[in-house]
Amino acid sequence: MIHAAASGTQNYTCTAQNGDAGTTYAWVFVGPQANLADCNAQVIGHHFASEAGAAAPEWQTLDQSFVIAAKQTAYTADASAVPWLLLKETSNGGTGSIAKTVYIQRLFTSGGIAPATTCDGQNVNTSTNVPYTADYYFYGQ
Repeated sequence: MIHAAASGTQNYTCTAQNGDAGTTYAWVFVGPQANLADCNAQVIGHHFASEAGAAAPEWQTLDQSFVIAAKQTAYTADASAVPWLLLKETSNGGTGSIAKTVYIQRLFTSGGIAPATTCDGQNVNTSTNVPYTADYYFYGQ
C-alpha cells in the first residue's frame, strides 16, 4: 500500500444545456489538479484528469508509474467537501511505486465541491478552481 496526501484543486466550468425547458446552466466538473506528497511533505507525483476526461482520473508518480481508475462507490462524509471514493484501476503502467495498483481510496477530503457562485448566461464557459485536500491510498497486487 502507498499513501499520498493530495493538495490542489477540483476544477469546474460553467456550462449551458439546451433542453425542453429552455437553457439551464450548471457547474460541471472537469477534473482535479493536485500534487501528491509523501509523509515528509515531499512531492512524489501528480493527480489530474486523464486524456479520457474527468470520469477517468489519473495519478502519476515521479518514477513515471501511473494508474487510471473509475469510481466504484462514493460516500459523503462532509457536505462541504468532495466525497470519499473507492476507485478501481482501468489502466496502469510503468514499473514504479503505483504501477500495480488495483484499487484507490480517496479519504479525509476537505473542500473541492462545486462553486456556490452563480452559473448563468453571464459567466457561461468560465472556469473556477476550488482548493481541496485528500488522502489517497493505493492498493496493489
